[in-house]
Amino acid sequence: MNRDRQATVPKKVIAVSKLWAVARHTIAAGIRMKVALFFILLIGLIVLGLPFVLKGDGSLAGAIQSYLTYALLLVGLLLSLQTILMSWTLSEELVQRQILVLMTKPVARWQYITGKWLGIILLDLMLLTGAGVGVYGMTRYLASLPERVEGDHVRIASEILTARHVSPADVPNFAKEAAREFERRKEEGYYVDRPLVVATQEKEKLRKEMETRWRTIPPYEGREFTFRGLELSKRAPDEFLQLRFNATVYNPPVNDVVSCVWWFGDRREGTVEYGPVMRRYVRGRIHTVYVPGDAVAPDGTLTVRFENVDPFGENLQNFTVFHFEEHKTLEVLFVVGGFGGNLVRTVALIFSRLLFLAAVAVLATSLFSFPIACISTLVFYGFVALRDFILNAFEFMDDPGVVGTFFKGVGLVVKVLYTIVPDWGKYNALELFADGRNVTLLWVFDGFGKLGLATLVMVGLACLLFERREVSEVSV
Repeated sequence: MNRDRQATVPKKVIAVSKLWAVARHTIAAGIRMKVALFFILLIGLIVLGLPFVLKGDGSLAGAIQSYLTYALLLVGLLLSLQTILMSWTLSEELVQRQILVLMTKPVARWQYITGKWLGIILLDLMLLTGAGVGVYGMTRYLASLPERVEGDHVRIASEILTARHVSPADVPNFAKEAAREFERRKEEGYYVDRPLVVATQEKEKLRKEMETRWRTIPPYEGREFTFRGLELSKRAPDEFLQLRFNATVYNPPVNDVVSCVWWFGDRREGTVEYGPVMRRYVRGRIHTVYVPGDAVAPDGTLTVRFENVDPFGENLQNFTVFHFEEHKTLEVLFVVGGFGGNLVRTVALIFSRLLFLAAVAVLATSLFSFPIACISTLVFYGFVALRDFILNAFEFMDDPGVVGTFFKGVGLVVKVLYTIVPDWGKYNALELFADGRNVTLLWVFDGFGKLGLATLVMVGLACLLFERREVSEVSV
């Protein structure tokens, strides 16, 4: 009777039920071994206790930013370690010969491996969801506390508990102008004594010089900057954008306090014009200026003019020069979403990395004994997490001798490996999230797409190799 009933059940349903049974068994085994309980305790301590330890820069806003960064960083690290250790359940069942019972159910080997992976990521998902809810609640609680410095609540609401898109300043393309200057110099015989000059290199040099002059504002001069793609919900005086900048200042006043004038908007573009807006700043810091939304043109363009003048008449910066370097901040930020949605997308990116790591851990355990599998997965974790550091380290290996040749060969191998392994660090959004910047849904889709594809490859490879493994023989 049972056989007849089972025969009427679709094979896909039976396969899914077997996967779910193995996944459920994996979660239960992890809890029995106290692995999951240990990490639940640690994550709870971090989420609930970290706010009372971190101080940040002394302000409430700084403390919240530090909490968001370190809490999610530590949660991601702990869940990565749990993911690796949970693969112990597969090794344990091989050692204890429990897998032989499962093989007689019958459970196909691919179902067993896939179910193990599914159980690990489901446990990760439950803990990560709980941690995300805890972080949200604790952040809201911290935001309700009294201000530590003046303007804390305004900064928290406008720069942390939000999702802001960033628009950098447009940089003029000086390529054509550089080409014309090169031809002019060539006609005037400027390069007669330099017969080996390469045209493309010289044009690029001229272009960079022109861009440097454009970025430099001498005393009593100004510069107009344009920001595009500012899609505001409404162009109104109560809808503020944030202009952030950190200019390099040469020949500053002795007190390191510089003055300047800002103008926002352009009547020719149909906007309200604000200015002169007179400000004092301490050099060497990132500063924020709030710009009314009706200074933005209907096409989403904001025109900003900066003037290197002292509007306060103190005559302390007659020789002061402002330079907006390429790697320094000069950008406009505007709100495109809320804190909750940004947190969900940030947590989703963390989960996309755990998907991939779980597949690597299962693949290693399906091949080796647990100690070797654990070590190899940890090495792989460090390899992908330290991608930029490792690549930069090999860039400085310029010894011309045998040692240098050896390291160049190793560096080439490492670069090849990094072209195969997904860029793990590309899907780390913690810094942007803590700064209230938008973690885009496209970024999340890209993470699940690329890491998900790599996950499928790893799980498929694990299933294929496990099919060939002799489960009755235990490697220790």
